[in-house]
Amino acid sequence: MADPIPAPSLPARALSPLAASLGRFLAVGCAGLAVDMTVFNGLAGLGLPFPVARALSLAAATGVTWRLNRRFTFGPSARAAPVEAGRYALVALLAQGFNWALFLALCAALPGVSPTLLIGVSAACATVFSFTGQRLFTFTGVR
Repeated sequence: MADPIPAPSLPARALSPLAASLGRFLAVGCAGLAVDMTVFNGLAGLGLPFPVARALSLAAATGVTWRLNRRFTFGPSARAAPVEAGRYALVALLAQGFNWALFLALCAALPGVSPTLLIGVSAACATVFSFTGQRLFTFTGVR
């Protein structure tokens, strides 16, 4: 008979809420990415330059992800909603600024690659900063 599986150690148990939160954050991020890509492709299709279309698509995605992260990932903080939204916007601005700059750099460096693919790459790179900032700054002390 095989030995029973030992109970998880304290660090493994402590990681579980973090892993669950990260999973929800990534799911919300996928919804935000869908909004981002849809708005970007629509605006670019109307002839807006890529930098303008991407700035507008990021703004739309940020609004969607704040509401979803507040509801599903972290829960509302103890702050008033406008204060929380301001903190969320600050972290998002920094993360999305990095995302936008990386997107433009990738477009310049890889002109033959689909902009939609480059949106996915730049968004994935900005996710780590965004999750950490939202968890430790915007929604501090929640879940």
